[in-house]
Amino acid sequence: MNGSERRRYPRYAIDGLQGLLQGGHPLHLLRLSQGGMLATSSFEPRLESIVQFELHLPNARVRSAGRVAFVGPDTQDPERRWHRIGLEFTAMGQRSRRALIDYLTAAVAAGRAQITP
Repeated sequence: MNGSERRRYPRYAIDGLQGLLQGGHPLHLLRLSQGGMLATSSFEPRLESIVQFELHLPNARVRSAGRVAFVGPDTQDPERRWHRIGLEFTAMGQRSRRALIDYLTAAVAAGRAQITP
């Protein structure tokens, strides 16, 4: 990304959120925004494929679909042989989007989420 490009939504470093990816594979979030996420998983989806996911927020479950914008090895823990996956949210319903926005707002206010590049 060059200096003139801007993200539509800020990304936040998130610790401790988990979920499921494409039929029950564990998902651990690293970054989250209203438009997508960066996570690790044992599942390696195909680049540009559409996958189903579920996020386990403290007070809600967010279920949606996302386009795989990035996939590569998780170099932070190579022994585990997991993958880093960047998803762009593509089909999020109104209730899930509201739950996501409410979670991010509360997490930022409480200092549990920090803006990241």
